[in-house]
Amino acid sequence: MLNYNAVKTYVAENDVACEWRSLTACRAFYSEEMFQSEASKVAALKASHPDIGKLVEVVTDKAELAKYRVSTAIGATLCHSAASLWPYKLVTHVLEKLVEAGQLNLQTNTPVERITPAADGAPLTVHTPRGAIRTQAVILATNGYTSHLLPDFADLIVPVRGEMSSLLPPRGAPRLDASYGLEGQPGQAGHLSDYLNQRPYEGVSNPAGHYMYGGGDADATLPRVGVWDDSVTDEGMAAWLRRMLLVRMELGGETEGVEELEVTHQWTGIMGYSRDNAPWVGEVPGMKGVWLAGAYSGRWSPGEKLTTRCSRRDPRARYAQWHTMWQGDRRTRARE
Repeated sequence: MLNYNAVKTYVAENDVACEWRSLTACRAFYSEEMFQSEASKVAALKASHPDIGKLVEVVTDKAELAKYRVSTAIGATLCHSAASLWPYKLVTHVLEKLVEAGQLNLQTNTPVERITPAADGAPLTVHTPRGAIRTQAVILATNGYTSHLLPDFADLIVPVRGEMSSLLPPRGAPRLDASYGLEGQPGQAGHLSDYLNQRPYEGVSNPAGHYMYGGGDADATLPRVGVWDDSVTDEGMAAWLRRMLLVRMELGGETEGVEELEVTHQWTGIMGYSRDNAPWVGEVPGMKGVWLAGAYSGRWSPGEKLTTRCSRRDPRARYAQWHTMWQGDRRTRARE
């Protein structure tokens, strides 16, 4: 809630043109098992952290589900303190203001090749094709590409390719009142989900109310896990994204006889996944001054509740636990 209020206040006070909209986040479940599991988690949250739990509502009433256009879902969770925005526009606004104020030296097109650890009080050295930088602290926000600089994380933060689409809504369809996560759809593995936001119909450039719809993993035809290449799209995933909103939701407007939504753009991007789906946040063990924030495992999507949390465990203990498993996996593969 603090993060939500902080970003909302910053956007309003600085008039940031990032398409901010406060709304409800709806996670619709099409699997009874997944829904009951989620309902149990919400109940536990309400018991342990009532200040956060009060923001989340569990819905099974069909009329209420229909209100959110997911009447065929078994149930849903609603978080009424949520928002959608265009992250890139917010980030570039912040960067621009910092550069203008002389508070940030931004070096674009300058990839980091390696980091030389500090020793005996000497600073860290960050090596780039344009020269070296010496500093007392480095923050890595490299997500799925982390192992390029931290090889020991090769099996701990794994790149996974995801697919995204920009779709035109049916003619005459009203704007969605929520953002969505669509969970446990038939044919979709339990750990997979789709996610949906809608852009405005007015007041922005190219105001067509595009559905920003991602996922489609259930129909993937190309490898995804361990993939760094985001230059290709997966036609199986792309076709799923063009079809599935018409199947799972009541979008409104003229949908009779429509089998696929019109796509304006489709693309892929690389996410970073951890083994337990919890992010890595903290100082990197054995590399004093090097800090890591990443491996959000494709979460923090529009349907994700505010209950998603960063690991509070000591990163060194966590690293030791997973490093032991990583070494064990390597030994197992070697024997095989």
